[in-house]
Amino acid sequence: MNLIEARLMTSYAGYARERLARALQSAALSADQAARLSAHFLDLLERGERTAEFRAYLK
Repeated sequence: MNLIEARLMTSYAGYARERLARALQSAALSADQAARLSAHFLDLLERGERTAEFRAYLK
């Protein structure tokens, strides 16, 4: 989750975030983790930051 929240812009970082987003779809998250990710994604939407891997987060 820290990698997703950090929004590092390095080589292959977007690819790594996309893979993590897909893995999180089937992961068992605690209520705190789910709330933390939801808040992060909502913040991205509000700021208009939609990178290529963003579609994987929305699925």
